[in-house]
This record gives sequence, C-alpha cells and structure tokens, in this order.
Amino acid sequence: FAVNSGESEVDVVSVAVALRGQDGTLVAAVSCAAPQHRLAVADADGVARRMQAIVATNQI
Repeated sequence: FAVNSGESEVDVVSVAVALRGQDGTLVAAVSCAAPQHRLAVADADGVARRMQAIVATNQI
C-alpha cells in the first residue's frame, strides 16, 4: 500500500495497491489518482469494483 501526495497546483493524491498470492505471484494491481478534493468514498468504491472485474476476467 502506497500513498503519495503533493501540494502542487492540482494537489494530486495517488494510491497503488498490489495483491500477491502465498507464493508471491501478482494476483491483482490497482492504481488510482485524483485531485485531493475529488478523492472520496465513491472513488474508492469504483476502484474496488474495477479490481473485482480484473480478477473475475483474469485481465492481469
């Protein structure tokens, strides 16, 4: 889990998450970047749904 934030003009916050299996292989990876004032619960829900779709369709 990594969070990077800056105080630039656009005030961007980015989050990247990687899920690995017991043997260390990559199972899923999701990243999300948005202006800080727009990064809300709705965005987090959207990322979770996208992660489920990637895993369900094996788009890794």
